[in-house]
Amino acid sequence: MEGAANKELTGWLKDRNLKGFLIALSDIAGYRFDEWDWDAFVARMSDRPEWFTYPLAGRATVEVAVARDAEEGHVGLRLSVPGDDPCLAEKIEVAWRIFNHFDVSAVADFIV
Repeated sequence: MEGAANKELTGWLKDRNLKGFLIALSDIAGYRFDEWDWDAFVARMSDRPEWFTYPLAGRATVEVAVARDAEEGHVGLRLSVPGDDPCLAEKIEVAWRIFNHFDVSAVADFIV
C-alpha cells in the first residue's frame, strides 16, 4: 500500500486535554514531543482564532491542525494520517476517544 492517500480525522477535543493528547499522539507516531513543541502550540493558540498546523514527524508523519473552538473549553482538531499503515489511524482514534471521555491532568509529563 505504498503511497496510499492520507486519512483525514476531524473533530474536537477538551482543551485541557490537548497537551496529554499531543504527547500520546506523538508516541503513537514515533515522535519525541517536548517542551519546545508544546510552547509552539501555546504561542500560536493563545491569541489567534485561525488554524495552526504542526507536523509530528517520527516513524510516521502526522499533520496536526488545531484551532480554538467557538465553544468554550474545546479545540478543533484536524489530523492527516498516512494511509499506508491501516492501524495508525485506528490507534489515534482510540487515543482521541479516551482523551475526550476522561479528564487528563493538566500536568502531563513528557515521554523520555
